[in-house]
Amino acid sequence: MATFAGRLGALALAMTAGATPVPFTPLPAREAPPLVRDWIRAHRQSPATGVVHDAAHTYLMATAGEQPTGGYALRFTEVVLAGDEIVATVVLTRPRPGAPVTMALSYPATAARIGRTERPVVFRTAEAPGP
Repeated sequence: MATFAGRLGALALAMTAGATPVPFTPLPAREAPPLVRDWIRAHRQSPATGVVHDAAHTYLMATAGEQPTGGYALRFTEVVLAGDEIVATVVLTRPRPGAPVTMALSYPATAARIGRTERPVVFRTAEAPGP
């Protein structure tokens, strides 16, 4: 299970010596395949990270759990190959204090697609201040 306790400044560690960038495509929920949408729906209540595969792709997914208002966003910022692992960085952006937000529960989630891999995936999570 993921928690979003880190700060964005700590992400400098994500790109370790010898890491190679892995091309990734962010996936809006409406464009994600059913197996990704199903995973997100099943894990939306609490922070979680996960991986699913199809024949051609590996999908990286993250949810931030139930949030008290709108204004939250979750996104992958970096995916790298570090040693034998894929390291995916996902950042939760919170609304600025005093910013206008929707007064309804929200369930931030995100997904990204990379080429099919059987390498283990490690997720690094952090928070960033709102825009």
